[in-house]
Amino acid sequence: MGSFAAPYQVDTQLPEEMGSITAARQRAREVLAECGYRGRREDVLLVVSELVTNALVHGDGPPALRIRCTPSHVRIEVRDRGPRLPVPR
Repeated sequence: MGSFAAPYQVDTQLPEEMGSITAARQRAREVLAECGYRGRREDVLLVVSELVTNALVHGDGPPALRIRCTPSHVRIEVRDRGPRLPVPR
């Protein structure tokens, strides 16, 4: 997205448990509504699920979710406390 200027940003710390996937989807759903996102919300929720799942299964420590949103763009970031970077297969 290049130099993404987001007027709306939410950071959410999630517990290190599989229930965080549902919590992250719910938080993303709320954020998309709050910022008036007009895109395909179900696609965004799927990405959130996949990223949080990967952080829980392959990462270290509890994941953190960041959502930056405008009515036309959304950026999803998920991080964990692990020092290792992902390695493509």
